[in-house]
Amino acid sequence: MSGVSSNNPNRKLQRTGDSVRPRVQGISFVPPPGWQAREIQEGHLLECLLCPEPSVSHAGRIVVLKPDPGHSELGTAFGTGWPRWLALLRQQGLTVSDPTDAIAYYWGHLDCGLTIYWMGRFFYDPDPRKSVYAALYTLGLPGATQSIFATATPLGGSPSLAQDLATSARLTLFDSVRRLFSSVDSPTGRAVQPLFTAADVIGHWSQNVGTPGAHVWNTVFHGYAGHVGTGQGVTYRFDAAGLYECQFTVTHSPWSASMPSYSQQGHRGRWWIDGDFIRLEPASPNGRDNSVAVVGAGWRNTGSVKRRLLLLSPSPGQINHPDLVPDGRLLDVSGKAVAWCEEAGG
Repeated sequence: MSGVSSNNPNRKLQRTGDSVRPRVQGISFVPPPGWQAREIQEGHLLECLLCPEPSVSHAGRIVVLKPDPGHSELGTAFGTGWPRWLALLRQQGLTVSDPTDAIAYYWGHLDCGLTIYWMGRFFYDPDPRKSVYAALYTLGLPGATQSIFATATPLGGSPSLAQDLATSARLTLFDSVRRLFSSVDSPTGRAVQPLFTAADVIGHWSQNVGTPGAHVWNTVFHGYAGHVGTGQGVTYRFDAAGLYECQFTVTHSPWSASMPSYSQQGHRGRWWIDGDFIRLEPASPNGRDNSVAVVGAGWRNTGSVKRRLLLLSPSPGQINHPDLVPDGRLLDVSGKAVAWCEEAGG
């Protein structure tokens, strides 16, 4: 694998029963069934031929890096590791051009208590051999972080449709990644840390969601008669005094009107953090659970300005936990499991 070397590439880890249990400085883990593991200079390399169905096969690779004491803050470590990971894949001739200007990650806790940040997406190329699903996982250790890279690369005989190929690549890794992280042991025992603090939430946030609307067809003259378009936006303001304001704006553009119409509704009151949730208590009770779960964060570079991101679970009072093998392309698509909120200017 380009960018990963080994002093002794043929050295195998000692087997214990049917599994290999390598020990690294930091976490310990058990490679998933069928995966071959060996030590490399940077940590450990796990490889496996993944065949989810007879017509599809993928080369699976997982690289467990040694802990990095130079980046003890998880967000910084992830933001450094993601472009580095994509650069290594480009050196292998894989198509991993990322058109976004954002670094985003989900967060959560492993069974052992360690905090984990992660994100993944499928990069498609007309030549399936240049396509790849890539994911990065960064774990928080005392005074250090530890990163794990995972890929599934089609080996040919793959479905012709890009979406089928992307789904296949993700699903081939899902069970293996789940088993790997279920086996992780923390070197410091179970000490669950909060995923976010008030400082991560305080600010003015905006989410814009556009819907395609509908075309109107005149049944008398049998011609196109216009377009009905709708759009909606959500803004949150959280201040340091524990007060919030939430505003919903709906834009409606009927085919017969030259100007769109707007409607707004919202509520305001007090907010506080309760575990993974932002709890909202409206000054005027509305009979609903107004809390939202924070499932991730990140930032977007807009020119010379770096704006923070909050990834929210849109179901009030519930957490739609993202997959450990996610498709990051769906972050800001309406109706999916995660709502992308960006720090607003002003």
